[in-house]
Parts: sequence; C-alpha cells; structure tokens
Amino acid sequence: MTEQTNADNCEFDFDVAIAENVRSSPHNDGDSVVIESVWGDKCYVSSWHLVREKELYFVKKAIREGKLSVG
Repeated sequence: MTEQTNADNCEFDFDVAIAENVRSSPHNDGDSVVIESVWGDKCYVSSWHLVREKELYFVKKAIREGKLSVG
C-alpha cells in the first residue's frame, strides 16, 4: 500500500515499512497474535484480521516520532 504523506508530498510504501520493521506471529496461547516492532512496540490482538491495523499504527507512530523517515 502506497500512500501520500504530508512530508514533502512524497509517496511512502507502508507494506515495505511493515515488512522491514514489524513482526507478527501467533501467540503461544494459540488464539491471539503478538505484534512487535523494531522500535520496541508490542501488543497482542485477538485474531489475524486485526493485525494489519496495528502494524500500520506502529509504522505511522514511528513516522510521527521521527523514528522512521518518509523521504
């Protein structure tokens, strides 16, 4: 997914940013999913259909905090 960002009106590929910086895997309880970013964010969601939203949140948060460059 490529989106326009406010920073210099450049396109940013969120799929690449997620692939490089966020990992999602089944939690050992078998039902939930653990999502972790290279910036230290970590959370659990109840099912895989909720994963993408949280992965995007972690990337957008990193951009806002200056941990990930969009340019």
